Amino acid sequence: MAPYKDFLLNEPKKRGIYQWVLIVFYLTCAALVHYGMWVQSGSWGLGTQFGQIISTGSFPDDPTFPLKRTYVGIPAIDDYLVFLAAAYMPGLCSWNKRFGTLQMYFLGHLIQPIAIWTIEAFRSRNTMTLLALPTIWFTLVQWAGVGIYMPIYYAVYTWISDVESYWSPLKRFVPIEYAKTLLAANFLGYILPTILMFIPWSNPYTIQNFEALWQVSPMLVPLFAMIFGTIYAWQNPKPSEEKLTPPSKGEPFDLVSLKLIYVVTGACGVFLHWGIMIKLLTSIDPGLTFGSVFLPDWSATAKPLGEGIKNLFLADFWGYYLASYVWCASAVWDLNRVGQTDVDITTASVAILAGHFIIGPGAAMSAVWYYREDAMALHIVPRKEKLHRN
Repeated sequence: MAPYKDFLLNEPKKRGIYQWVLIVFYLTCAALVHYGMWVQSGSWGLGTQFGQIISTGSFPDDPTFPLKRTYVGIPAIDDYLVFLAAAYMPGLCSWNKRFGTLQMYFLGHLIQPIAIWTIEAFRSRNTMTLLALPTIWFTLVQWAGVGIYMPIYYAVYTWISDVESYWSPLKRFVPIEYAKTLLAANFLGYILPTILMFIPWSNPYTIQNFEALWQVSPMLVPLFAMIFGTIYAWQNPKPSEEKLTPPSKGEPFDLVSLKLIYVVTGACGVFLHWGIMIKLLTSIDPGLTFGSVFLPDWSATAKPLGEGIKNLFLADFWGYYLASYVWCASAVWDLNRVGQTDVDITTASVAILAGHFIIGPGAAMSAVWYYREDAMALHIVPRKEKLHRN
């Protein structure tokens, strides 16, 4: 068929029954997280506590801390942001240090999937698919939970990526104007708002304003990417024949920029992972331990506000963590089954799992996508040319 098959290591094949195993697994993760976040949490007394905070305008942990009630002047939006402020303040204000530590670790580790989802949205092979709608996915994630909609995203990806035509080399490309500007879009859209949210501001309204900004920050990433990409294309017009890179042209134009995104976001993940690990390892607070931060208590008993929200976040976190690990491992397996690599999948799966513990889940995801990008590009440029370029 296509000439690129001359460079494959084996004949591409479909996932077979494993396609359905993966999809069912992801959807099961989403269902369990939904139950943990929005059904089981009803037995923790959070509804009553939220009602008291919203009705009185103050928090039980610090009655002098006022609840901000107006953000944009639209009642429906303001009411939702008030509810989110009531949920996020116990961690951001360090009233519950266990929740605050989990909050920083979890939300900081969304840098990598947000970057990768945005890249995949602009990738040629995902045009006209649900993966090309990152703003909708990010809105759903912020509305109901990462651990619910991230596995659903993975299920959709698994469904559309089974066919051989999906892996055609010419469909790997990300338009250069977006590849060049996605890193800046990720920094301004998500990384900066996340940093601003976790700064210990002294003014209660400043904290709540930056928390409200963070709620929309994932949706800003694709918006900024579109704006920056349009400006880049306007300033750097390219002849039509240079918009694609056939095998004879050498390394694809977008490859260096995409790999830089994976390196930078991966480094952010390593820094955050080890920052939190060192904090917990050196903590002299007997109440701040690995177990108290990462192990849930989902028993059907009333819990203090901070502990209840922490356990709600843990349902979200562990759903994200488990589904993302399987997605990363299956991404390597996909490269094997379409003939672009020949690594041992068991070894790769163990290495990815070890990476989740050693460098953190976000950095592990960036590392897998770095490897994936390079492996796919090897079949745009013949292997011997690529290997002997240096």
